[in-house]
Parts: sequence; C-alpha cells; structure tokens
Amino acid sequence: MPTNTAAPTSAIPAVAATSPTSAAPVVTTNVTIAAPDREFFVLALSGDLLEIESGRLALEKSQSSSVRAFAQKMVDEHLKASENLHQAASGAGVVVPTAATSPAHVAHLEKLRTLSGVDFDREYAAQIGVAGHQEAIALFERAAREAANADVRALAASGLPGKREHLEHGQALAKAIGVTPDRLRMALAPPDLSRLSATIAGGPNPAGAVASGATPIPGSK
Repeated sequence: MPTNTAAPTSAIPAVAATSPTSAAPVVTTNVTIAAPDREFFVLALSGDLLEIESGRLALEKSQSSSVRAFAQKMVDEHLKASENLHQAASGAGVVVPTAATSPAHVAHLEKLRTLSGVDFDREYAAQIGVAGHQEAIALFERAAREAANADVRALAASGLPGKREHLEHGQALAKAIGVTPDRLRMALAPPDLSRLSATIAGGPNPAGAVASGATPIPGSK
C-alpha cells in the first residue's frame, strides 16, 4: 500500500522574498485607547502568533519544499509584523499576548499537531495560508475603517498590503498541493470576526499575555 507522502510541489510559484518590513506607524503615547482598538491589537497579535507557531510546525512536519518555503516566509514576516504591533501598542499600555490566545486560533494549532504528510500540508495551506489571511484582512480592514484612534487606523491600513500578498501566496500554494475546491471555497468564505472571542486588552490578562513593554514578543518558543 502506498505511504502518505508530502503533497506535490511542482505547480507552486516561487515564494517571493519581499516583506512588509517598514516600521509601523507609532500610536501616540499617553492617550486612552478604546476597547475595540485594544481588541484589534490582541486579535492581530494572536493571528501573527498563530502564523508563527503553525509555520514552525510546518517546518518540522512537512516534506514539501513548497510548503516549507511558504512556512519560512510566514515565520519571518509575521515575526516582523508582531514586533511592529508590539512597539505600536507599548506606548498605549495595551496588554498583548505572547502566544495565540483566541480559542479559534488555539484550536487550529491543536488540529495541525494531530496531522502529518499530505493531510498536514493541505490543512496548513487551507486554514493558515488562506483562511487565516482572509481573517486578518477582514480584521485590519475593519480597524482601518472604524478604529477610534487615528494612529490605530493608520497602523491597520499599513498592514493590509502584506496580508493581501500572503493570501495570494496561500491560495497559490493550496491549489498547487491539491486542496479540494470545496475546502478552498470554505477557506475563502467571509470570516466571522465575532467568533474569535478574544479577551480585550486592559481587562484580565489572557493566557500568555504580558503588559506591553515587559517582555518582547519575538522569536523563541
């Protein structure tokens, strides 16, 4: 019986090395940040940390060169994005997570940990590469339109080009490694941001959160 090997890799375009690495707009210090704006920081950082941790899982588990290239790009660029968000939040005293805190994000990681081979590759591409970036785009678009703080609106707007680029790469990867059309349509469905149910920063600390400025978010597990 044939073994469950890594997904095919030939059709995926090379993942560009471009990165949204410019410094994030600075959120003015010593101002009151409204609860929805605080929630944007928590949800956005939880999403970045989901991308980082799932990318590391892909680098450990996947045998597909295309999946591994995409995963490395996600780890590198979401580390930079999380650093920028952390710096922007610190002046306003926003409590930020150091691990994915949304129950939905935690559930995605737990599912990926149970999978291997082609099943892992396709779930990673569909859920993280596509659905995760659909969700991030919706979150950043909402904040760019509706955030009470002008600096938060500018910060959200500045993050959108990178999120859209990641979604394009995620879709290309998903198609190349054989994610089914039905699964891809599901991943591309408009996300329900309310289901993330993140703890709003400034209330009780979510698990794994620290006061901004106390401990840097990046790198090590």
